[in-house]
Amino acid sequence: MINRIKNFIGFLIPCVILAYLVYRTSKSSEENKDIRVQKLRIENKRLRNELMDAEHELVFLSNDYDRVYEENQVFTSLLGMIENEPGGSEMLKRIWGPYADEER
Repeated sequence: MINRIKNFIGFLIPCVILAYLVYRTSKSSEENKDIRVQKLRIENKRLRNELMDAEHELVFLSNDYDRVYEENQVFTSLLGMIENEPGGSEMLKRIWGPYADEER
């Protein structure tokens, strides 16, 4: 009978220790998950802000591109009108000549 009690106690003590370790590990694992989730949320917020900044910059760049494109269309039309006038082609060659050499 005493041997049975000793065996039972010998079995019970490691079981209690093992149960405690499993509980502690799961609890610290949950804490680690919470910390990791917080870090991911912070990183997600930072990336969202970065994306919003990039989207705003893209809108500004697109507007600038559209403005420059329209100006280029007007300038091209004006050059075409000048070139079609009598002596306009020679005048454009004389004005544009020094710059044409730089482009080559």
